[in-house]
Amino acid sequence: ETLFDGVLQYEIARAWLVHGGARTTRYDDVRVNQGLLMLEHYFGNFSALVAWRPSRAFSVTAHSYELRGAYYYTDTSSVVFSFADGEEATNVGTGVVIADVRSYALIGKHDLEPGRWALRYALSYVKQGDFYNRRGLTLGVEYNF
Repeated sequence: ETLFDGVLQYEIARAWLVHGGARTTRYDDVRVNQGLLMLEHYFGNFSALVAWRPSRAFSVTAHSYELRGAYYYTDTSSVVFSFADGEEATNVGTGVVIADVRSYALIGKHDLEPGRWALRYALSYVKQGDFYNRRGLTLGVEYNF
């Protein structure tokens, strides 16, 4: 059960954003507190982001990091690559554990008819400790009313 979840962002200079957030989630055996600190920069048709996500459970603090780059080839179409690595508190079915995590994702949105129809896609890989490796492909069509 999520007890709190919030993120704020602030433009610290032209085309530079800082994001800060926190989340508290209660599970049967533990409460997990997570933080978020991101720095994002826009330049031309691109953006770059670096993020730090500390989490705390069982009196242990774990840290994960993300690097993300995006290319905006129209005002509403983009392709994004994300890489994340570190440790996080993870619910694996038998309970919450601190586990190594590594993920890669390629995510995109391509407008077919701007403002109405779009194609969304994602290709992802997640290695969650020794618990599982997950590979995914998502394709979808979006229609805005």
